[in-house]
Amino acid sequence: RRLDSAFGAGRVALLNGGVGGWGTADYLAFLEAFGDRIDPALVVVFVSFDDFRRAARRGLYRLAGGDGLDLVAEDLSARRSRLKDLIEGNPLYDWLMQHSHLAQMVRGAVVRGLNVAHVGGGAPAPAADDPQTAAARKRLARALFRRLADWCAAHDAGLLVMTTGWPLVDYPWLGGAMAAEGIRFVDLAPAVAGAMGGRADDFLIPGDLHPNARGAALIAEAAWPALRDAVAERWSTAD
Repeated sequence: RRLDSAFGAGRVALLNGGVGGWGTADYLAFLEAFGDRIDPALVVVFVSFDDFRRAARRGLYRLAGGDGLDLVAEDLSARRSRLKDLIEGNPLYDWLMQHSHLAQMVRGAVVRGLNVAHVGGGAPAPAADDPQTAAARKRLARALFRRLADWCAAHDAGLLVMTTGWPLVDYPWLGGAMAAEGIRFVDLAPAVAGAMGGRADDFLIPGDLHPNARGAALIAEAAWPALRDAVAERWSTAD
């Protein structure tokens, strides 16, 4: 609605390319697989909970070695589970995920059961990393964003990276890494935390770390200025 108001109804099309449980490596893989077909004018990445740990765990890319930030894409087709092959693209499963609260609850229970570390309220949180592992994940994250930025530059697409500003999403080193890579970056934490005013539970789904409707609106409010400016910049440089 805000984009329609600022730039004209229907002038800006949004594509949500995110999937629950994805991390930074998945975002890059999605763009490299489908970006040419989509031909985006602007790529917007929200850095959220556990993205960098997931990127390392997924193994879609690995650092080439040495002290550089070059990546090698891995072929993981042999690792696919039979269950995933069975349900992926299954019309009944897709319909249930979109229309059945019970199916969503069952899926959520399974996903939560895979998380062994928890924080207050039953919300899943990663265990603390040792310094060497944490450093390796930071380096991998920076390499992934560098490759993502290179793709955007090669395809004349803008790139905006933001945090969601959400509790437990805290990467104090990320701003410096994005600045070093020349990537536009906005940390929404100050705006989101300020609006919460210490009442985080009012914006959370009970027993879950995800935002409720009020929380989602809060993120949108905080993200809008940066998104508006990034779209306006692309608009001004478009043919």
